Amino acid sequence: MKHIRVKIYFLSCLAVIVMAAVACKKNWLDPKPLSFLTPENSYNTKEGIQSLLVRCGQGLRMEFMGRECRVAIDYMASDMGVLVNGSPRDYVTELLPSTGKVKTLWDDQFTELNYANVVISRSQLLTEPDGVKNELLSEGYFYSAYWYYKMINTWGDVPLITEEVTAPKLDFKTYTKRKIIETMIKNLEFAVQYLPESAPNGSANLAAAEHLLTKYYLQAGRFQDAVNMATKVISNSKYVLMTKRFGSDKTDATKNVLWDLFHKYNASAADNTEKIMVVQDYPGIPGGTSGSERMREFLTEWYKSNNDKLGKPGTIDGLAGEPQISFTGRGIGKNKKTEYFGYSIWADKNDLRHKAPNWLPVEALLYNKVGTANYGQPLIRSQCTDTMRGYDDIAFNKIVVDDEFKPKLQGNNILGGTMDWYVYRLAETYLLRAEAYVWLGGHDKEAADDINKIRIRAGASPIGTASVTLDDVLDERARELFIEEFRKIELTRISYTMAMLNKNGYALKTISEKNYYYDRMMLKNQFYRTLYLYNGKQYHMEPYHIYWPVPESAIQDNTLYRLNQNIGYVGADKNVAPIDN
Repeated sequence: MKHIRVKIYFLSCLAVIVMAAVACKKNWLDPKPLSFLTPENSYNTKEGIQSLLVRCGQGLRMEFMGRECRVAIDYMASDMGVLVNGSPRDYVTELLPSTGKVKTLWDDQFTELNYANVVISRSQLLTEPDGVKNELLSEGYFYSAYWYYKMINTWGDVPLITEEVTAPKLDFKTYTKRKIIETMIKNLEFAVQYLPESAPNGSANLAAAEHLLTKYYLQAGRFQDAVNMATKVISNSKYVLMTKRFGSDKTDATKNVLWDLFHKYNASAADNTEKIMVVQDYPGIPGGTSGSERMREFLTEWYKSNNDKLGKPGTIDGLAGEPQISFTGRGIGKNKKTEYFGYSIWADKNDLRHKAPNWLPVEALLYNKVGTANYGQPLIRSQCTDTMRGYDDIAFNKIVVDDEFKPKLQGNNILGGTMDWYVYRLAETYLLRAEAYVWLGGHDKEAADDINKIRIRAGASPIGTASVTLDDVLDERARELFIEEFRKIELTRISYTMAMLNKNGYALKTISEKNYYYDRMMLKNQFYRTLYLYNGKQYHMEPYHIYWPVPESAIQDNTLYRLNQNIGYVGADKNVAPIDN
């Protein structure tokens, strides 16, 4: 069988959509197909395009699931946390055009974009009514806009690719972020006319596109449009904040609705009116993972470095001690919360998001090594020899995931089982609208009302309406959207808008020298502010790290045209003017 491969050199990705072709049915194919794997044979029917859209939805799964999921990478480059076990920590020496993590992220995201672009190109060649073609096209536009939102807020100016690439291409050009935003807004404005209001879990729908379009409007400085678009979602009776118990644990009186929202498969529950778009990851689902691995990626390594009062190891991760690991998981201390996220934003003692069972202080864990001096007592910070890796609070309701296939209380549930998760939910839509009101000015009451919808549901006191700031919005996003939002991406989005509007001394021409993202990192992230030294390595970043480097392989392989490097990295002196029209 002849396989036709399309190599896009700078993206380092293979022929367009091989995986989805496995799902081909006989009636999709010509009587004498040249290959079951060619786009001509697989994607010339509505059913073929729909199978590809299923693959597009599956492409969001690794945003939130598995080892080194993308939301974790992003979170650890934000004001909320830092990477402890791994790199980059010193961005100046470890975040380079040659860094493997940068290339992997670039390749993965452009590969996903390519799937969306095949949908965009192929849907218009179908012999179907215009309504069918426009709906398929709109779904392709949604996924394209989703990935470009991530890419422009990771790398800034990047190539703009809006259709299927069908031959080797070595002359990709860099487009301005402004031009890409403009293009994605136009495509999403088309999409919201044709996307269905209801769609299967894991698929794009109207509200998801409206939610994403709200973010693009914010980035473009179109704040009233952002208010209007968010309001369309909020005023849709299909979507309501969850305030009553639901899901598999709803009869457990020790839990609350903030637990229910994030427990196992409740994100996809039929009675969950807060979900807008979700990813699903359950046993047997095509392309599913072996588990969320959240209990490895996000939990403190409490079973090491916590000594008893005699200076001897007081904790153990095996069954020789109490099986504490069965409900905490075997975390590797990969990340550490900043003081900002761990402490300073939680002044309200009634906030359910910062109380058991949703949040556990590390002191809720015990010295569990039998025979030690502190056996059975809570951990003590002063006795911990490595508080970066071994001492950190637990956002329990979002991190600890039961594994239904491994016996409980046997020390087996150490990584975290499968679960469903939110791409977008209504709580964020309220906070996006609140942000838009802040940008507009003169709408303090409206902004406060939207924030207070979230706070009151969490049992926290409402904020006042006298003066609502961007800090108020970002603080509430931190409390509500931990490992749902891509925090660094959102801070970069805000930084671009602030520079575009020349606010607070920021400007697009000098964004690599002075920007809101860097200034906020220096204000809220004590590790980078103080150049904290851990295991011989400093936490260090500069303003130009608002954008990550374009992989050197992408630039080198694009031999027929200059692909630009971001300012601050080696090779930027060879840049040419990006396309802006």
